[in-house]
Amino acid sequence: MRRAAPLRYIVFDLPGVAGADISRAPLLERKALLKALLGNVPGILAFSEHVIDHGPQVFAASGKAGFEGIVSKQVDAPYVNARARSWVKVKHEDTDEFVIVGHTAPKGQGRPARCRSRGHRRRR
Repeated sequence: MRRAAPLRYIVFDLPGVAGADISRAPLLERKALLKALLGNVPGILAFSEHVIDHGPQVFAASGKAGFEGIVSKQVDAPYVNARARSWVKVKHEDTDEFVIVGHTAPKGQGRPARCRSRGHRRRR
C-alpha cells in the first residue's frame, strides 16, 4: 500500500490568460509567461522547466521522483488541444487519468478547493 503524498500540480503550458488566447504563440513564449505568473512561491502549483536535448535523463529523473512520466513538446509549436505530432506523453507505468472539469473555490483560510466534477478514463 502506498503512503499518502502531498498534492503537487505540475504546470507546463498556458494556452490562454485573462481571457486572451495565446495558443498560437510558440511554446517557449507561453512557458515564459506562465513562469512569470506563477513566480517562485512554493505550494501546490509547480512550474515545469523545459529541458532541451536531455529527454532520457529527464525521463529517468522523473521516475526517481515518483512522477507519472513526462510530456515532450516542440519549442516552436503552438498549443494543440489534442494528440499531435508536436508533442508526446511518455509514462512510467500504466495509470488511470482524471481530468478536473470544475471546482469550487475555497471559502476561508485553510480550506482547500473542492472538485465538483471530474472525468475518468481507464486505460485498457
